[in-house]
Amino acid sequence: MPEDFLQLMEKVRSGDKDATARLIENYGATIRRAIRLHLLDTRLRRVIGESDIFQSVISRFLFELWAGRYEFDGPEKLAALLKKMAVARVTDAARHYTAQRRDVRRNDALPVEENVASPRPEATPSQIVANRELLDEAMRLLSERERRILEMRQNRAAWEEISEEFGKSPDAIRKEFERAIARVADQLYRQEP
Repeated sequence: MPEDFLQLMEKVRSGDKDATARLIENYGATIRRAIRLHLLDTRLRRVIGESDIFQSVISRFLFELWAGRYEFDGPEKLAALLKKMAVARVTDAARHYTAQRRDVRRNDALPVEENVASPRPEATPSQIVANRELLDEAMRLLSERERRILEMRQNRAAWEEISEEFGKSPDAIRKEFERAIARVADQLYRQEP
């Protein structure tokens, strides 16, 4: 496994914003490609865009990484996980927007030239800034207690060690934190335009 991959992942895990931007730059095209391959329904693309799903995948991945849910053998495993997360997010969005009361298939399409978004394989400077702002907003949405747990996980503290500080069982702390991560990811997703 390349040493630079290990170093990058360690920096991202510890909350380094520059390393996080590099990770997004390195793997953004992989995520976007998976999204484009599965977001084929033009009716669905009118209500949820590639960038919406991309940011949702990135935010969920980072929070779960910070929570200590992932360890990678190499860049291939990371790419595979990000693709899987992107496909799952497209599937969730399709399920949400084709529910009977919101069914986008009932909407008539306006004549638009091909309804095809142009591919953007690389993160633009504005996307990098937007991703950094997203991380800052995510940190703001966490409570002080949740930020402390996140900080301890970024410093590689085991759930047992964290549980001692908070006076709860390791499983209770882990589940509480996973719920917080899911809550913040959902709030961030709902805030996107």
